[in-house]
Amino acid sequence: MVPAYDVFKEAQNRADVLQSFKDGYKYAHGGNWVFSIYVLWAAALFGTVFFASTGINIYTGIALFTFQSLMFGPFLGLIMLEMDENDGYKALKIVFLVTLLTGFVGYSDIYSFSENTYFAVFLLFLY
Repeated sequence: MVPAYDVFKEAQNRADVLQSFKDGYKYAHGGNWVFSIYVLWAAALFGTVFFASTGINIYTGIALFTFQSLMFGPFLGLIMLEMDENDGYKALKIVFLVTLLTGFVGYSDIYSFSENTYFAVFLLFLY
């Protein structure tokens, strides 16, 4: 195979990778969309902090907070997919479940966390 005619070559093991480097190929991965999701998430996160601390416009802050919350689940899933293919779906399920549970607890009056001193001491030593 001549590198001038082949744009991509897939390596099956370490020896194929080393031989491809010697043939003039360069390493490339699947794209930059994970980085794009990170930039959008980070911009929304810092925008949320800015709008929450200044109080300029509450509706823009709420929209940015919602956007960064929605971007974090897929971003975490993609990071975990890069590490291990089986963990990405688990991460998305965990983030979804935790979001639902915290939203349910925060919205309902089932239990007041601010009135329990044992829970406050536990959180003090937990963090």
